[in-house]
Amino acid sequence: KTPAENMAAAETAARAACTAAGVAYDSAKTPAENMAAAQATARAACSAAGVAYDGKKTVAQNMEAAAKAACAASGIAYDASKTPAANMAAATDAKAQAASGKKDNTMKVKAKKVKAKAKKATKVKKAKAFKVTGAKGKVTFYKIQVKPKDKDKIKIAKGGKVTVKKGLKKGKTYKVKVLVVAKGNKDYAPAMKTVTLKVKVAKK
Repeated sequence: KTPAENMAAAETAARAACTAAGVAYDSAKTPAENMAAAQATARAACSAAGVAYDGKKTVAQNMEAAAKAACAASGIAYDASKTPAANMAAATDAKAQAASGKKDNTMKVKAKKVKAKAKKATKVKKAKAFKVTGAKGKVTFYKIQVKPKDKDKIKIAKGGKVTVKKGLKKGKTYKVKVLVVAKGNKDYAPAMKTVTLKVKVAKK
């Protein structure tokens, strides 16, 4: 195939992955960047549903596995006429309704602005990157998307610690979209919040 045909095929695949994952396709980004965002969302969905992400499968297949597990756990049937993301949302709603006897999770999350060094790795503790209050149950963090492209140099651990590898553009501010999940407990329902962490790279 010609380079143009290969690019068109990559874009089609990326758009399909974004649709399956329930994220908007960003035309300002490359197909590879959009695919990475969809994969990150699928990984988070799999983790939340308690299933292993399979790197050999497509985003749609992983999202479907996560959605089916979530639907089964919520006691509803998986609807093949809907996207995996839509089924995941339905399962979340059903779980919330089933937990109507429980209190709403009071988790509040605020992402901060952290500074990173340009020439060497920077590690930031959770407390300096995020302010989480009122959470009921274990809290887990998932990196979803970064603008502009960070070449996977910004890492968000499940416990909230941030690691920024050296090599990012000096003086640049990176916006990291993070999904924060509170598991809930016998008295409180689960909760999810999406926040944006800003990472400012030093000029020197």
